[in-house]
Amino acid sequence: METFITPEEKHEMFAWLRGGDLTPNPEMEDRFLNTIAVLVQEKMSGTPAPVVERRRERQDKPHPLSLKAIMREVTGDPNYELPEMTFTKKPVPAVQEIKEEKKSEESQTSREGIDSVVIARTIVNFAKREGHQINMTQLQAMLYIMYGIYLCQKERRLIEEHPQMWEYGPVFPRAYNKLRKEKTDGQIESDALRQEHPDVWNFISDSFSRYAWTTGSVLVAPHIASGSPWAKTRKQSPDKWGAVIDDNLIREWFAKRTA
Repeated sequence: METFITPEEKHEMFAWLRGGDLTPNPEMEDRFLNTIAVLVQEKMSGTPAPVVERRRERQDKPHPLSLKAIMREVTGDPNYELPEMTFTKKPVPAVQEIKEEKKSEESQTSREGIDSVVIARTIVNFAKREGHQINMTQLQAMLYIMYGIYLCQKERRLIEEHPQMWEYGPVFPRAYNKLRKEKTDGQIESDALRQEHPDVWNFISDSFSRYAWTTGSVLVAPHIASGSPWAKTRKQSPDKWGAVIDDNLIREWFAKRTA
């Protein structure tokens, strides 16, 4: 079973390993991963020591593949110790408080819009019919652009899922994870969307024709530039990859660009 870790979770993990330092450090993170790879290779190529010797070795130093040993290699500090993990016990709210909180969440999250996976697979189907190879960067960029234009023009969301601020641009995580794991030509989703929401299908078709032959990097560039909703969200939450990009910011941004 595959395990997925968000950029935010990855950053928080390394911040903990650095004793709470929240400053991004890509060099250290790469060194951490390279150290693991080297240690695993050494472990696999070496001859296992007798059980008694391995026990004696563990008494003197941590296991070579333990997190402590890896961090000692990464930091160069032979005395490095893992930070203590503390847990705060949260009080159990009353039943009424739970109901109020759930009601508040539901009021803040509108149920309008269509599943991002359906929209994404419909785009994939358009690409297949045109004989066009589309990558994930292009797909996510088109999803975001369609989301923004539709929100600006129709005053409602095209996609039920909100875009999030990821490291390299806006991303719809559900569509990202689903399409990365499950390959499909999107024919079923496209046909269903055309039958149930012909206006949305036509909107996607027109948008695809406009953006399909533009590279992902070119498509996404203006939407991660200074002043964009993604950039403003990053400024507000610099250490929170995965933060939701506010619809109001997106609406204002696209209103200026489509006026």
